[in-house]
Amino acid sequence: MDASIVNNIITSGVTVGVGILTAVVAYIGTIKGSKLQIEAQQETMKTQLQEERMKLEEERVRQAEFTKKAIERFLSYEIKNNFKLLNEGRYLNQFVYTQTVPTGYFNDNKYSYEEYNKLKYDLIKFESSEVQEILDVYNMFYTIERKQTIGNFTENEYADFLHGLQICLAKYDS
Repeated sequence: MDASIVNNIITSGVTVGVGILTAVVAYIGTIKGSKLQIEAQQETMKTQLQEERMKLEEERVRQAEFTKKAIERFLSYEIKNNFKLLNEGRYLNQFVYTQTVPTGYFNDNKYSYEEYNKLKYDLIKFESSEVQEILDVYNMFYTIERKQTIGNFTENEYADFLHGLQICLAKYDS
């Protein structure tokens, strides 16, 4: 064989080998680059997803707080009106000023539970001392309406009455 043919065969073989090697390296580089890009995009997506979840949670908490305050405000008017009915004729002055228990009958007024009945299922979704106080106050009104006189209260009902009364005196007596 002629030396130029052998030289062409070797040159062609090296060129093909280099081309194949270049193609393999390019392929591997492309795959690794794609994987790195996918991983970076996944990280970015995770970060964005976490930020979005945090924003949604903050919004949910803010909305829940607003709803709770709105419910408390609606109920505070009804509680104030009920407390005025309870304290009509200043019947509770004896308790407030002397810390002795009134012994007579409570007035025959019927207390309003309209707002409470509308909102109580939303109210129980919130765990807080304010919500518990509202529940305690309404429990006091229910007990008073049912029993009509302190003499008919059980020990627990009396303790609940005093607790509800103290809440009313502190927050709703205006």
